Amino acid sequence: MGMVTGLIFYVGPNLGRPLPAPENLMLDDDGSLCQTFRQAILKSPEAFTLQIELAPQPKLFCNFAVCGQAAGVANWWRGKTTEAITAYLPGVDEDDEYIVERALALKPYPISLHLWHEVLKDKRPIYATFLLTPASAKDRVVATAAAALANSFFSTLGVA
Repeated sequence: MGMVTGLIFYVGPNLGRPLPAPENLMLDDDGSLCQTFRQAILKSPEAFTLQIELAPQPKLFCNFAVCGQAAGVANWWRGKTTEAITAYLPGVDEDDEYIVERALALKPYPISLHLWHEVLKDKRPIYATFLLTPASAKDRVVATAAAALANSFFSTLGVA
Protein backbone atom coordinates (compact mmCIF):
# COMPACT_ATOMS: atom_id res chain seq x y z
CA MET A 1 0.00 0.00 0.00
CA GLY A 2 1.56 3.30 -1.07
CA MET A 3 1.38 6.62 0.69
CA VAL A 4 -0.84 9.29 -0.77
CA THR A 5 -0.72 13.06 -0.53
CA GLY A 6 -2.81 14.65 2.17
CA LEU A 7 -3.64 18.27 2.88
CA ILE A 8 -4.92 19.65 6.19
CA PHE A 9 -6.68 23.00 6.58
CA TYR A 10 -8.00 24.58 9.76
CA VAL A 11 -11.31 26.28 8.85
CA GLY A 12 -12.82 26.63 12.33
CA PRO A 13 -13.33 29.80 14.35
CA ASN A 14 -10.57 32.39 14.13
CA LEU A 15 -8.32 32.05 17.15
CA GLY A 16 -6.17 35.06 16.32
CA ARG A 17 -3.08 32.95 15.69
CA PRO A 18 -2.00 30.39 13.12
CA LEU A 19 -2.39 26.77 14.16
CA PRO A 20 0.09 24.10 13.16
CA ALA A 21 -1.37 21.00 11.49
CA PRO A 22 -1.63 18.00 13.79
CA GLU A 23 0.91 15.26 13.23
CA ASN A 24 0.02 11.64 12.66
CA LEU A 25 0.41 9.24 15.54
CA MET A 26 3.21 6.79 14.97
CA LEU A 27 1.29 3.53 15.36
CA ASP A 28 3.06 0.29 16.02
CA ASP A 29 0.06 -1.79 14.99
CA ASP A 30 1.25 -3.56 11.81
CA GLY A 31 -1.29 -1.64 9.74
CA SER A 32 -4.27 -2.62 11.88
CA LEU A 33 -6.06 0.71 11.41
CA CYS A 34 -5.66 0.53 7.62
CA GLN A 35 -6.93 -3.06 7.70
CA THR A 36 -9.96 -2.00 9.75
CA PHE A 37 -10.83 0.61 7.13
CA ARG A 38 -10.16 -1.81 4.27
CA GLN A 39 -12.49 -4.41 5.79
CA ALA A 40 -15.21 -1.79 6.30
CA ILE A 41 -14.87 -0.65 2.67
CA LEU A 42 -15.05 -4.22 1.34
CA LYS A 43 -18.03 -5.07 3.58
CA SER A 44 -19.98 -1.85 2.85
CA PRO A 45 -18.46 -0.25 -0.24
CA GLU A 46 -20.94 2.65 -0.45
CA ALA A 47 -21.03 3.85 3.17
CA PHE A 48 -20.04 2.82 6.67
CA THR A 49 -19.67 4.12 10.21
CA LEU A 50 -16.78 3.09 12.47
CA GLN A 51 -15.67 3.73 16.02
CA ILE A 52 -11.91 4.25 16.22
CA GLU A 53 -10.11 3.53 19.47
CA LEU A 54 -6.42 4.35 19.69
CA ALA A 55 -5.64 4.20 23.41
CA PRO A 56 -5.05 6.39 25.32
CA GLN A 57 -6.75 8.85 22.95
CA PRO A 58 -10.52 9.45 23.22
CA LYS A 59 -12.80 7.48 20.85
CA LEU A 60 -13.35 8.96 17.41
CA PHE A 61 -16.22 8.14 15.09
CA CYS A 62 -16.09 8.11 11.30
CA ASN A 63 -18.91 8.11 8.80
CA PHE A 64 -17.62 7.51 5.26
CA ALA A 65 -19.67 7.67 2.06
CA VAL A 66 -18.66 7.13 -1.54
CA CYS A 67 -19.61 9.94 -3.92
CA GLY A 68 -20.33 8.65 -7.41
CA GLN A 69 -18.17 5.64 -8.26
CA ALA A 70 -14.72 6.55 -6.98
CA ALA A 71 -14.53 9.53 -4.61
CA GLY A 72 -15.61 9.93 -1.02
CA VAL A 73 -16.23 12.05 2.05
CA ALA A 74 -15.63 11.23 5.71
CA ASN A 75 -17.16 12.97 8.71
CA TRP A 76 -15.13 12.69 11.94
CA TRP A 77 -16.82 13.34 15.28
CA ARG A 78 -16.79 12.92 19.03
CA GLY A 79 -20.01 13.24 20.99
CA LYS A 80 -22.33 15.47 18.96
CA THR A 81 -19.62 17.69 17.49
CA THR A 82 -18.28 17.23 13.98
CA GLU A 83 -14.54 17.74 14.38
CA ALA A 84 -13.44 17.46 10.75
CA ILE A 85 -14.46 16.56 7.20
CA THR A 86 -12.17 14.79 4.75
CA ALA A 87 -12.60 14.70 0.96
CA TYR A 88 -11.03 11.78 -0.91
CA LEU A 89 -10.24 12.48 -4.57
CA PRO A 90 -8.59 9.59 -6.43
CA GLY A 91 -8.49 11.29 -9.83
CA VAL A 92 -10.52 8.56 -11.52
CA ASP A 93 -13.60 10.56 -12.48
CA GLU A 94 -14.00 14.35 -12.50
CA ASP A 95 -17.78 14.03 -12.12
CA ASP A 96 -17.28 12.18 -8.83
CA GLU A 97 -15.12 15.01 -7.55
CA TYR A 98 -17.94 17.42 -8.41
CA ILE A 99 -20.29 15.23 -6.33
CA VAL A 100 -17.87 15.58 -3.39
CA GLU A 101 -17.90 19.35 -3.86
CA ARG A 102 -21.71 19.37 -3.87
CA ALA A 103 -21.87 17.13 -0.79
CA LEU A 104 -19.60 19.54 1.10
CA ALA A 105 -21.66 22.53 -0.07
CA LEU A 106 -24.91 21.01 1.26
CA LYS A 107 -23.77 21.53 4.84
CA PRO A 108 -22.74 24.86 6.36
CA TYR A 109 -19.06 23.93 6.53
CA PRO A 110 -16.73 26.95 6.41
CA ILE A 111 -14.72 25.66 3.44
CA SER A 112 -13.91 28.53 1.13
CA LEU A 113 -13.84 28.18 -2.63
CA HIS A 114 -10.23 29.33 -2.49
CA LEU A 115 -9.22 26.36 -0.30
CA TRP A 116 -11.28 23.94 -2.38
CA HIS A 117 -9.57 25.14 -5.56
CA GLU A 118 -6.17 24.64 -3.86
CA VAL A 119 -7.17 21.00 -3.35
CA LEU A 120 -8.40 20.62 -6.93
CA LYS A 121 -5.10 21.95 -8.32
CA ASP A 122 -3.07 19.23 -6.58
CA LYS A 123 -1.96 15.91 -8.05
CA ARG A 124 -4.20 12.87 -7.56
CA PRO A 125 -4.83 10.76 -5.59
CA ILE A 126 -5.22 13.23 -2.75
CA TYR A 127 -7.22 13.66 0.41
CA ALA A 128 -7.98 16.95 2.12
CA THR A 129 -9.02 17.25 5.75
CA PHE A 130 -10.85 20.37 6.87
CA LEU A 131 -10.56 20.83 10.65
CA LEU A 132 -13.70 22.50 12.01
CA THR A 133 -13.01 23.00 15.72
CA PRO A 134 -10.10 24.32 17.76
CA ALA A 135 -9.82 20.88 19.42
CA SER A 136 -9.49 19.18 16.02
CA ALA A 137 -6.52 21.38 15.20
CA LYS A 138 -4.52 19.40 17.78
CA ASP A 139 -6.22 16.05 17.19
CA ARG A 140 -3.63 13.53 16.08
CA VAL A 141 -6.26 10.75 15.87
CA VAL A 142 -8.15 12.61 13.13
CA ALA A 143 -4.92 13.18 11.20
CA THR A 144 -3.90 9.53 11.59
CA ALA A 145 -7.30 8.04 10.77
CA ALA A 146 -7.83 10.29 7.72
CA ALA A 147 -4.49 9.12 6.29
CA ALA A 148 -5.24 5.45 7.05
CA LEU A 149 -8.65 5.70 5.36
CA ALA A 150 -7.05 7.40 2.33
CA ASN A 151 -4.53 4.61 1.91
CA SER A 152 -7.18 1.92 2.32
CA PHE A 153 -9.77 3.56 0.04
CA PHE A 154 -7.33 4.46 -2.72
CA SER A 155 -5.71 1.03 -2.66
CA THR A 156 -9.11 -0.64 -3.17
CA LEU A 157 -9.50 1.57 -6.26
CA GLY A 158 -6.01 0.63 -7.47
CA VAL A 159 -4.71 4.22 -7.44
CA ALA A 160 -2.36 4.05 -4.45
